[in-house]
Amino acid sequence: MPKKILFFLLIFLHTVAANANPDRFALIIGNNKGLESNPVLNYAQNDARKIYKLLTELGEFEPENTKLLLEKDSGIIWNTLLALEKKAVAQKAKTGQNTLLLIYYSGHAGKNALYLNGTTLSFKKLHNFLTSSASDVRLAFIDSCHSGEIISAKGFSRGPQFKINVNNSINSKGYAIITSSTANELSQESKAIRGAFFTHQLASALRGAGDISRDGNVTLQEVYKYVYSRTLSQTVESSGVSQHPMYHFELKGQGDIILTKTDKSSARIKVNYIDKGRIFLMDAIGDNILAEGWQEDNLPTLFSVPEGAYILYHVTNTGEVSYAEIKAVKGLTVIDQDSFYSVNLTAPVAKGGLFKTSPVKWSNRAGAGFIIRNGPLEGMKSAKGAVLYYRGLYKNSLELIIKNSLLFAADAGISTGYKEFGFYGGIGRVWNIYHLILRLEILIGFEEILQSQTDKKRYTSGFAYSAGAGFEIPLDNAFISLDGGAGMRFFKVADKGIVNRFDFQSFLSVGWRFDIL
Repeated sequence: MPKKILFFLLIFLHTVAANANPDRFALIIGNNKGLESNPVLNYAQNDARKIYKLLTELGEFEPENTKLLLEKDSGIIWNTLLALEKKAVAQKAKTGQNTLLLIYYSGHAGKNALYLNGTTLSFKKLHNFLTSSASDVRLAFIDSCHSGEIISAKGFSRGPQFKINVNNSINSKGYAIITSSTANELSQESKAIRGAFFTHQLASALRGAGDISRDGNVTLQEVYKYVYSRTLSQTVESSGVSQHPMYHFELKGQGDIILTKTDKSSARIKVNYIDKGRIFLMDAIGDNILAEGWQEDNLPTLFSVPEGAYILYHVTNTGEVSYAEIKAVKGLTVIDQDSFYSVNLTAPVAKGGLFKTSPVKWSNRAGAGFIIRNGPLEGMKSAKGAVLYYRGLYKNSLELIIKNSLLFAADAGISTGYKEFGFYGGIGRVWNIYHLILRLEILIGFEEILQSQTDKKRYTSGFAYSAGAGFEIPLDNAFISLDGGAGMRFFKVADKGIVNRFDFQSFLSVGWRFDIL
């Protein structure tokens, strides 16, 4: 290969590598306090911590190049930003690698500035920095909002965000600004999700929900598309007030900007499709919501996480809530519907009650219905009657069963006025498949056989054991169930001693479901 061609090839490869994987620097700012007249926010600093953790975990932002500033004034923040840029410039001079500088802010804002612990930082000053910075790529995510009670807003006035110009050419050099709302909208936060809607959806996108192409890379374009649609739909649903995230891109070059890589985490959680709704990923204590995914179009929900314990909530579109405790191990951890079980809420989801109660591990069912079984006496075809039962379902998987039955049969031989009372207990295994609940169970029981008239033969108390199967159709808090089983029952006959008779039974029942804390 001629030396000139080799030289230009090396230059090209070096340029591609520099553009593809720039050195990354970030300033993450969270301020619950704005000006003295502003109310103290609840979630801005937690939101900042969440973004810091995500970027250092999945975004290839090294901790030494990623600064987290909480409750700092504008002077400290501005000096830290300048020092970070200086470090990025020095790094590029040393390695020749392109640089990316990211700014995230959550807190109060006014008409023309961010409010920072009693001080201000003007939008104009920050905008000028983004347009003139020596870093190759500058990104800003601004979540400056207003306040309320259940759905709180950040700040008092409707301050204008940066003017937005739509530019669909997403490339590799320049700057981009993404804001949580337009200039004339409130940016909202919610007690139910314990954070701002915009940052909540941003974190969800970065953790994998925004990977629309499912190639393992979450890009800037994918993030904006995801955050825009989810923030808009969730704010309208929760408060009736729409919030439209906006963006302004001034980028030149080639290639989309990758913000996070889902394969960087040591573990991945895959929640197979259950039913249309939302999946919330929380830490093991249940204090922090790490991300949210959506169950739709029969597709699984994916989260990239460190190895460890987590909590999942599934909220269907009809408002049913279920819960799962999981341990994410290295590689892929797959979660099915059987892993979820019901929870009791102290308040409706819309009022922030979703994450304010311990889950109920026992889901209870009580039912009554019609039963038919073969009669145990010689010449007796069948017995019919009523059944009452209770089923205690543990974690939507294992089931404890208590059942009572009272049956009557037509006269057979010397037997007249036949009736029997039975008491049974057992265990079962339950599967949730689509909209049906399927079960297998084993029962043992005690029976008292009564007759109004007997001759030499006398039938007394006996025992029964059987295996059964059935299915249940949920109807909100009620259900319809069809069950059947087969086994043996043994009892004493006066002139034969202990005898065994084959037993087959089936019953159709209705009932209701309820939870007890």
